Amino acid sequence: MGLWKTLTTINGNSLGGLIIKLIYNVPKMSDRTIIDIVTGRKWAPEFIKMLAAKEGALRSLKM
Repeated sequence: MGLWKTLTTINGNSLGGLIIKLIYNVPKMSDRTIIDIVTGRKWAPEFIKMLAAKEGALRSLKM
């Protein structure tokens, strides 16, 4: 199990987490989508919500 975990982990991110990050692609999201994710109108995993909040802060979005 340890070898499998090592092979499926890249820089501390599991393979599933990387796939989810690629699906959501937070830096290329529209402002409206980021606001919807952060406010909870649109469901997303918790770490995607954190990434969206950071991106919203970078873009100076009002939420």
